[in-house]
Amino acid sequence: VNFHRDDLPPWPAADDFVAQRQHYIHERQLWNADAPQMHTRECVISTACGPVATRIYAPQPQSQATLYY
Repeated sequence: VNFHRDDLPPWPAADDFVAQRQHYIHERQLWNADAPQMHTRECVISTACGPVATRIYAPQPQSQATLYY
């Protein structure tokens, strides 16, 4: 599915990361509406490049399958 929202403002400047994040959040509101509720755990993983914030989703609590972002 190729979907574009016509009500989005122009994409922010390449060096304006805060505005880029806000634009992304606004863009994804349609897709995230009515999302299913699930157990979510936020944590920080140590890597060779430093700590990385991550989120682990468990769509079905009785299953060991997870989504890792």
